[in-house]
Amino acid sequence: MNMKEQQESPLEQAVGTRLPSLKTLPYFKHAMNLLTAIPTLLLFSLFFLCLSLLSTHTDVDMSHYLDRVEKYNEEQLSQRLSLIKIAARIMPSQNTENNMLYMDWVSMTTDTEQTDAAASQDYFYNKSLHLYNNTRDYFPVLNLSPEFVPVGDSKQVCINIAWTGLAQQRVKSLYREVSGLPICSESLNPRFRWQSGDPRTGIDINIWRQNVEEVSCSSTLTCQMACPGVYKPPTSDLLKGKCYTYDVLKSICLEVGLTVDPETQEEKWEYRGGCFKNDSPTLYERGIPGTVYEFEYVPIEVRADDDPFNVAAKEGTISDEDSGVDLSFFGWLSWLAFSFAVIGGLVLGVSYGALQVLKGTQ
Repeated sequence: MNMKEQQESPLEQAVGTRLPSLKTLPYFKHAMNLLTAIPTLLLFSLFFLCLSLLSTHTDVDMSHYLDRVEKYNEEQLSQRLSLIKIAARIMPSQNTENNMLYMDWVSMTTDTEQTDAAASQDYFYNKSLHLYNNTRDYFPVLNLSPEFVPVGDSKQVCINIAWTGLAQQRVKSLYREVSGLPICSESLNPRFRWQSGDPRTGIDINIWRQNVEEVSCSSTLTCQMACPGVYKPPTSDLLKGKCYTYDVLKSICLEVGLTVDPETQEEKWEYRGGCFKNDSPTLYERGIPGTVYEFEYVPIEVRADDDPFNVAAKEGTISDEDSGVDLSFFGWLSWLAFSFAVIGGLVLGVSYGALQVLKGTQ
């Protein structure tokens, strides 16, 4: 056997020709390029993902927002709101009748915010509001353990707010109700005993809301996996199982505006709606199964109706409704880079398998 025959593979001997080297094949070079490109694409994907997480995606109309900032500063609403004391009351009062929840005035305090104010000039506004957040024992407890579900919607509470000048803040009788508040619905219920000392006007609020959806699947396990809340199997073969989810109260925010009484020419504060989308006074979040919510520190805020915060809350991402999946521009770039890396990996895997077959024939 000569040297040439020793170097030829059985496949080469069968076809009567010499196969080229693997390194000279065109797809071998493409595979090596992919081997270099895939880690690069993964790095780009990670880079764009970081940018997506660090960047703020919002649907706020910035021109509207800046106009509101300018108006807020010109009318000095922050300063005027700081000259009054606001107290809230939560009804039905039960054992807290006549309790007034005196709200704290919150304004810009930190050095960082002071620096930002100087840098942004006219586009900065003094973040200011009346706040009360120690709601321990004022709201019912919600237990989302499976054995306690379903619980239905919470009973409504009604929140009243009143105001007075700083000089009279310690005298309860001198507090005046904010005008324009609607009637508390439970105060009209003849089967409900409304405390005689409680106001009958205020904002009705649910502490939690129950959502029910029928679920039909092949087994209890798959139904439990498909249900984002607490799944309850059917009680008979004729019924479907039910998935219970709960929106739990996260924040309360009310808007007030300054108006002038046409008869007395006296300035007074009136209720203008809620701070959140669709003028809602409440912000909810999805409840977590198995969690016990005691609602001890739910912030109750009172802001001026021209507060720029309300623009972001009503037009932007702050909402009491589910916003769904919302990828930013950088998020889409990250997804595309990752997708190309996966496709490249699949092509590389197929190419590697083909190269191994050819290698075995040499």
